[in-house]
Amino acid sequence: MNSIILLSLLTVINLFAGFSKNKNLSFILSFIGIAASAILLGILWNGNDVTNILAPNFINHMLSFDNTTIVFGVLLCVNASLIVLLLHSHEEPMDIPAAEFLTLVLTMLVGALCMVSYTNLTMLFLGLEILSISAYILAGAKKRDYRSNEAALKYYLMGAFTTGVFLFGVALIYGATGSFDVTEIAKYAALPNPQSIYYVGIILLMIAFAFKIAAAPFHFWTPDVYTGAPTLVTALMSTLIKTAAIVAFYRLFNTCFAGATNWSMILMIMAAITMFIGNVTAIVQTNVKRMLAYSSIAHSGYLLFALFALGNNSGASLLVYMAGYTFASILAFAGIIVVQHNMHSNDLNAFNGLGKRNPILAVCITIAMLSLAGIPPLAGFFGKFYIFTNALKADYVAISLWAVLMSCVGVYYYLRIVINMFFKSAEPDAKEFILPASYQIVMGICLCLVVLLGVAPGILSGLI
Repeated sequence: MNSIILLSLLTVINLFAGFSKNKNLSFILSFIGIAASAILLGILWNGNDVTNILAPNFINHMLSFDNTTIVFGVLLCVNASLIVLLLHSHEEPMDIPAAEFLTLVLTMLVGALCMVSYTNLTMLFLGLEILSISAYILAGAKKRDYRSNEAALKYYLMGAFTTGVFLFGVALIYGATGSFDVTEIAKYAALPNPQSIYYVGIILLMIAFAFKIAAAPFHFWTPDVYTGAPTLVTALMSTLIKTAAIVAFYRLFNTCFAGATNWSMILMIMAAITMFIGNVTAIVQTNVKRMLAYSSIAHSGYLLFALFALGNNSGASLLVYMAGYTFASILAFAGIIVVQHNMHSNDLNAFNGLGKRNPILAVCITIAMLSLAGIPPLAGFFGKFYIFTNALKADYVAISLWAVLMSCVGVYYYLRIVINMFFKSAEPDAKEFILPASYQIVMGICLCLVVLLGVAPGILSGLI
């Protein structure tokens, strides 16, 4: 709870920091605040709540900071801090001041922490809206770019629709159970014959979550929003928002429906369709941001494995997968921003000959693509390995084989970028790329973590 309070106060302070003549003040405050929040979360490990300035009764036990919450909360803090570092030397022009951008990032982090720690659907809704409203604004950060405006409008309209669906589902569940508390909902779910409105409510919640993680058939907003939004915002959407949404989805189903096979079948079908649409459509894309948008859709399909194949290791598998995906995605998008700034294009051909112009940048992007493709010994491989293994243990053989097949399809479009960088010639007047200092730091950190988690995934899997 302390971490949420600290970040909430920091969002207000950061707005006033924008008036300071010291342009680095808001960055310093943001980075220190995020680091302090991660430390405050770590102090709560194994139920140590001595430092909480607010007793659980103050919020009626609507938030729970167990070890699962803490680990994912720290991952979210690391994610946000890397985005803050990238913004410091950001090369893509945006029409909002850095202090306002940072305030919105911190606000998103507050919402994300609420989403991964909720025990009450009311708190889940508040976290979801805090996160979403900030994301709508950031998607339109390039006010003079019609594509950014289009992305913000589409994201807002679909988000508003999803909010309505979510609230309708919550209302039906409350009508059936008489409670917003997930523990009470779980008790009701265990009864022999729940009311039909309860089932309708759960389906509506599934639709809302499917929208947030970009799972088919509720993924259609993703390509346009990811392509039109500033690339740094796209990185934030594909990592922080996806992590918060999938963990919230996981907490709900792990608490309430761990033994419900009927929900597992729905999620399995959704996962199969999502993997197919994401991977197959990505093959024909020539815009790299759009390609990674469909890649993100495909990864949502893999993440659904942690929900329909719930088991003792589901949380650990989800953690390894999301950590590997987060760091590889930030590494990839950082590279895309540099290429976009120098080539003024996100087209696949803009990466031609990058291996000669800037070998270090090309290697970083290559490692990111191989990890996203699930190639060993990188973090992405073990993320998929753990999730698929859990599914096989639960006797989901057919869908596991389908997922492996789709992963093989995914390798093709990731390697297209690698081939262009190393096996195609650049234009004669192409210049050498220079990496800003903050980009070197972020890409170095992400590169090390992707390799480290691939060599020693037990570092994370043993935490939950």
